[in-house]
Amino acid sequence: MYGALLLLQRLKVMDPRWRPDETLNFPCYIFMCAYMIARKFILDDWVQNKALLYAMEPPFNLRTLNYLERTLMKDLNYNLTIDSALLSDFSKKIKNDFLPSSGPYPTYRWNMVSKTDPRADRLGA
Repeated sequence: MYGALLLLQRLKVMDPRWRPDETLNFPCYIFMCAYMIARKFILDDWVQNKALLYAMEPPFNLRTLNYLERTLMKDLNYNLTIDSALLSDFSKKIKNDFLPSSGPYPTYRWNMVSKTDPRADRLGA
């Protein structure tokens, strides 16, 4: 779960104005796709989307699920790696910031959610 939150926070930090396309218009779909991606990268377990589709029973088919996953990966500029130390620090920060209060919730700096510079693509690095 924290891996999915980390990917979504990474997306928010990369582009604060990011909005999903019309297919990803429900927050639960966005989270579900982020969870699938994070699970695959954290566990290094390439479970077929068909199996995940069966387990989650979303209101769409395999083709749509594959499209949603590709779209989210592209929007993340394929910056999908989740380092275990980064995940550990991020999950501690989330527990500290979100459990005791009801908001407002913080936006984390780039170095809390990724080891790469978000400007690298734009700068040609």
